[in-house]
Amino acid sequence: MLSPPPRKWIRDGKTTIDYSRSAPHFIQEHRLWEGFRSYSWFAKGLIIIAIILGLDFITSLPSFFASDDQNATSGGVFGIIQSFSLDSTNEYFNGSFKYLILIGIEIIIFHFTRRSMMIVTSSHIDTDFKTFIGAEKRMIKVAFFSFVMESIFRFLFNTSLSIFGLDALQAVALFGIQSYYLGFAIVDNYNELYDMTIKQSHRYTFHFAPVALITGAILNVFMKIPIIGVIAGPVLCAVIATLAMHQLANLDGDRAWVYVEKEKKAKSKKRKKSKS
Repeated sequence: MLSPPPRKWIRDGKTTIDYSRSAPHFIQEHRLWEGFRSYSWFAKGLIIIAIILGLDFITSLPSFFASDDQNATSGGVFGIIQSFSLDSTNEYFNGSFKYLILIGIEIIIFHFTRRSMMIVTSSHIDTDFKTFIGAEKRMIKVAFFSFVMESIFRFLFNTSLSIFGLDALQAVALFGIQSYYLGFAIVDNYNELYDMTIKQSHRYTFHFAPVALITGAILNVFMKIPIIGVIAGPVLCAVIATLAMHQLANLDGDRAWVYVEKEKKAKSKKRKKSKS
């Protein structure tokens, strides 16, 4: 029976940090933004992004007007802008809204993940509209899965910390849980290239947990920055995750162990058919 190689999380964390430093240079050197024009369907993706960002604007309006008077007395126009751009959006990013953002900007994650892989592997990877639609559908499933898992772990950690009187650590735990599952949603774009199911992808990502945690933490911070952060964060994190996972996967060798469960199910189905 195939078993996963030993986890080396210190190595994985160091590798991810190293790529977080070199990713901006990698993006600029290889001009990863090039290629968007080759997508005849790119305009459709921009419409999706505009709708998501528009929803953020609309849902932020109540808190904007509610805090208008208070901000006007405390900091004038600057105070109003600061409250609108940071405080109001944070409320939504702490919940499910951040996953809706990921669904809306999957076109960006899709492009930069695959462009990075084409460069490091020197091989062609499909980026046609049909392939993107498949990736978009998968991101919807991954986003839902991540939100559910985040909610479960957030409840468990908050309950446990409250029991032991460690409520002050809840914010730290929340940030860590959110970061990991945001990172998983990014890393899954890499895992998808190797035909992993979402369950297999989750298992494989946990094997390299620091990649998801660090990448997600960076994305978590970027997503607090309105508009610019929502675009720049996924661009940077898609490249970091892809480069780190590619490097670590090569170091660990064969990834066949992650498909063992799939092979077991296939064998059990064949046995049932033969009996019938």
